[in-house]
Amino acid sequence: MSTETPTEAGHAAEKVRRQNRTANVASPWRITAGVVALAFGAWGVLYATVRLFTKGLGPSTPFVGWMNFLIIVGAIGCLVTGIVIIVKQRKRGGATPWLVGSFAAAILIAALGLGGMDYSGTAGGDKISMIAALVTIAFAGVVIVLEKNRR
Repeated sequence: MSTETPTEAGHAAEKVRRQNRTANVASPWRITAGVVALAFGAWGVLYATVRLFTKGLGPSTPFVGWMNFLIIVGAIGCLVTGIVIIVKQRKRGGATPWLVGSFAAAILIAALGLGGMDYSGTAGGDKISMIAALVTIAFAGVVIVLEKNRR
């Protein structure tokens, strides 16, 4: 026989219901990281398109070619992982926030490489990409830290 009073049992049941309700709620930080990654991916695709399909934008060297490759890979990766985060809002854990940070870091490396050149061809594009990549990495980092603490 239980020694709990009806009110104690009711409080325990309410606590379990509240925990179940909050377990299925999507984190606003996770949604924000997905939206920021999606916007940054769209910016990266536009930036890569301008760099690739406009003549006279910077020297035609293997270094610039690799930086353009990093921009393309990072932009497509940010687009895809941003969509995945938004679609799977309620899923905790997983590698998606890590992938968002990694793809944003690829664009950050490319922007730093192009920014170190005398003439990269896109005035200000590398600086905008650096700032946007740092913001995206910061949001992904917040999601990673909060999900680690939640477990």
